[in-house]
Amino acid sequence: SYLMALERLKYTEEFQQIARAYNNLGDTYRQKKNWDEALKCFAKSEDYGGKGGWLNMIAWARFNSAMVLVEKGSLPEAESLLQKSEASLAQIGDRTGMAGAKHAWGKLYAAHGKAVLIDRAYTEAIEMYKALKTPFSGAECHYELGMAYKKLGNRAKALDNLRIAAVMYTDLKLDKWAKVAKAAGIKEQ
Repeated sequence: SYLMALERLKYTEEFQQIARAYNNLGDTYRQKKNWDEALKCFAKSEDYGGKGGWLNMIAWARFNSAMVLVEKGSLPEAESLLQKSEASLAQIGDRTGMAGAKHAWGKLYAAHGKAVLIDRAYTEAIEMYKALKTPFSGAECHYELGMAYKKLGNRAKALDNLRIAAVMYTDLKLDKWAKVAKAAGIKEQ
């Protein structure tokens, strides 16, 4: 659908809509773990966001790129993008974007193994997602937090977060995702 939207927008000057489509397509690639395609889409989103004067989308493309860069092991670059993104989001008061940035910080701190900072960033993201009524993103944070605690050897916190993620995914009728969270929790027991 996003590719079709981009095809239809190709010869227009609807830069904000093009930026949104690239950001959403990049997020789809991110969830599929296709890191290089995700980064290409986020770069285009940032570019078109700039052409359209859409500061929110520029900031979103940056924190989404940071999430991918964490997965690729490019932590300094991810941190730099997150700092720029968060500064812009705070300036314009984008609460949804701030939740995404906190989520990205959680991923970055998890990559560094900084337990206190992991917990703080993910907890802030989860609370923001709850207030914004975006349960999928909240479930994703609980899953990632559970996996981070698993890696750090904190079995109790890992199991708690993986169970919460599984329940949230089940409530959203995302059975495939729920099975993944349950399986990670079972391995933890």
